[in-house]
Amino acid sequence: MADPPITGRLGHRFQVVVKDASTGYEEVADRVQNVEFGATHNLEKAYELGRKGPVGSAADPAEFSATIEANLHGGMKAELVIAGKDPDSDTSYTLGDIVDNDDLEVYVVMRDDSNTVDQEIGYSDNVVASITWTFQVGGACTARIALEGTGGSFYTQNFPHNTFGALNDSDPGIIKGRDARIWFGSSGSTPDADERAYRLQRFTITARFPVETVRELGRRAIVGKLLSPPDVTVDFDVSLADEQPIDKFYASMANGYDLGDEESQHAFVRLYDPDLAEANTVLRSWVIENVRPTSTTPVRAAVRGLGTMRYALTSEKEATADSGGVTVYKGDIP
Repeated sequence: MADPPITGRLGHRFQVVVKDASTGYEEVADRVQNVEFGATHNLEKAYELGRKGPVGSAADPAEFSATIEANLHGGMKAELVIAGKDPDSDTSYTLGDIVDNDDLEVYVVMRDDSNTVDQEIGYSDNVVASITWTFQVGGACTARIALEGTGGSFYTQNFPHNTFGALNDSDPGIIKGRDARIWFGSSGSTPDADERAYRLQRFTITARFPVETVRELGRRAIVGKLLSPPDVTVDFDVSLADEQPIDKFYASMANGYDLGDEESQHAFVRLYDPDLAEANTVLRSWVIENVRPTSTTPVRAAVRGLGTMRYALTSEKEATADSGGVTVYKGDIP
């Protein structure tokens, strides 16, 4: 090894690219806040009687993982790519689309002080292991995508990408919780105005895809990774003001609500353009079908703090066939 010619790299020297090798669609991931690539080499050491140290080792095929976290914005092109959709023409995708997509590539392109690409890391044959969308008071609304792959390469020449791709200059750079609204309703269509939830402090949607890793005798690499239908959960905190949203998720009784008799609802999220009038233009929206409480904290109170409720919900069944229970739209819910 030699003393490197550059001191180090700050964030503006990195760019993330996602590609669907099956469709050929490729996009720069916009508004990325952090990215992390990892590799696990499962090494088993061997010992023997009569020897005080290990006698050798053998390795299983390496496993690769990547996590990308980005601020939400209106374009959502990278998400469309991982769902196998055309990022320039399609305006929605479902979690079912992601289940079908098992040939993703993800890259981190790096450039030196003269803005020349001099290194690149690429992971191949990826699947999406999870997606989490987070909406919070006082913070950025974000998407966190975790992928698992079967191959990884560190390029020092003949790069898959010789230059940085064009970045998005039209969408908002950041959208905070003040421009996200949530509804709970019994209908799977557009929610009614009186179904809006109030005093929400934090709201997360998480889709976890069980990953099956396929190996075989006589092969030093993983054969592939397969996805099962996702488990979808919703978690949120509410400032305790009145009985909502208890009135949506629990059966009514003569003098209130029965916390032992839970009911399911559809959840709807709209993310609005922060540069226009409040709640004027929907940039993105989500429909989460048939969410039902799995745990509830009906009250949390402490000295000199807001009293809150906390809910954990799960999507118990899909209402739209093969959607995985979640549909994401560019623009408003049609």
